Amino acid sequence: MKKNYFFILVALLLASWVKAEAQEPATQGVANNFLWYKLIQAEEEKTLLQIPQQIVASKDGNVFATQLYHSKKRDEIASIFNYDAASESDKAFSYGDDGKAANGNTNFSFYKIDPTGKLLWHIYSSRGDYYSNRNTLVATPDGGFVVVLTSRDANSKSGTERDLVRIIQSDGTPYDINIKSLYRGVGDDEANPASRRGQVPLLLKVSKEGKVEFYKTFDTSHEPQPDASFYDYGTNEGIAINAVALDEQGNIYMGGKLFTTITLGGKTYKAKNIVGWNGDPQKTVGDLILIKLNSQGEFQECHMEEGDPITSSEIREMQWKDGKLYWAGGFIGTKDSKAVTVFGKSVVATIKRTMVFGCLNSELKGEWLSQLDAKVVSGNPWSLIFIDGIAVGQDKVYIAGRCSGGLYYSD
Repeated sequence: MKKNYFFILVALLLASWVKAEAQEPATQGVANNFLWYKLIQAEEEKTLLQIPQQIVASKDGNVFATQLYHSKKRDEIASIFNYDAASESDKAFSYGDDGKAANGNTNFSFYKIDPTGKLLWHIYSSRGDYYSNRNTLVATPDGGFVVVLTSRDANSKSGTERDLVRIIQSDGTPYDINIKSLYRGVGDDEANPASRRGQVPLLLKVSKEGKVEFYKTFDTSHEPQPDASFYDYGTNEGIAINAVALDEQGNIYMGGKLFTTITLGGKTYKAKNIVGWNGDPQKTVGDLILIKLNSQGEFQECHMEEGDPITSSEIREMQWKDGKLYWAGGFIGTKDSKAVTVFGKSVVATIKRTMVFGCLNSELKGEWLSQLDAKVVSGNPWSLIFIDGIAVGQDKVYIAGRCSGGLYYSD
């Protein structure tokens, strides 16, 4: 039996959308607050995945919803917004690229929806292959958004338009970007064109009308690691951007971790937490990195940790509020628990896992830093920590995530 994958957008009651006097009494149940849904699905006979990502309030009273979907053929509908609508005019269609992999390529759609559930516009990719960056879309004051996507060549069956990202804008016009993700690995024949596919972060600024205003790419070194045994021809992933934040002036902050080297503003930044790395991108290695750009995407500054190598460190979540940047990340230390300095503050991570939370001022100087360490508990040999969300209140910071084992304060 064929499987059919889909997801549903559900409107939640927001204070800005529903007047307090119009709300039903709590005793009548949550179901009375249900407003609408939108089904996003492929054609019934297809098995293409539809993968939800984010729902983010826009700054003009609407909402952005994002998804990834798999596509196997060009010029074929791979995702349908409002799939079960009675009228075809109420639906929105996204096409994809062809791919050699069994699941095809991964493409994206971004939707802007008003509070009643009406689709205002959508944009999608019709060339390229993308990885999930589920928490990197941030609304801009002008009603648009910025987002970072991890992109690469589509490795299409047709073999045409290599190293190309194509975005279909809200008015149906294409916006093409040369991402230059193909590279020649060690041992590859110099007479043949580059065929290795690297992953390249792609920053997009999209207007309130659904048009791409500008983009920036952030390529890294793909040289093989000294201890490479897994990818001895080269490293396909050099940097991971996990989180994005914007300040009041529109400056853009990108947080994540660096695996290899990257050149920004004429200066090269190099990861040190890669001792013994065999090149496998699934291994837990890398250095925390924070990149600041101005409102036009131009490089301003970059910050990394200082100190001797540990196992790994990274920023997972960020949020800007009231002139300060709040961040949450994960660290793994070494057997001798060496201290590292992060934004002027000291961290001593355990060999298990450590959650680290911090606050930076407008000059990106550390104001405070706190940590929770992981601990193995009886009957459970694991000590895993995953940070999935951050929110900043009036006088508190809230962190959401998952863990296996126990957590304890280091003091």
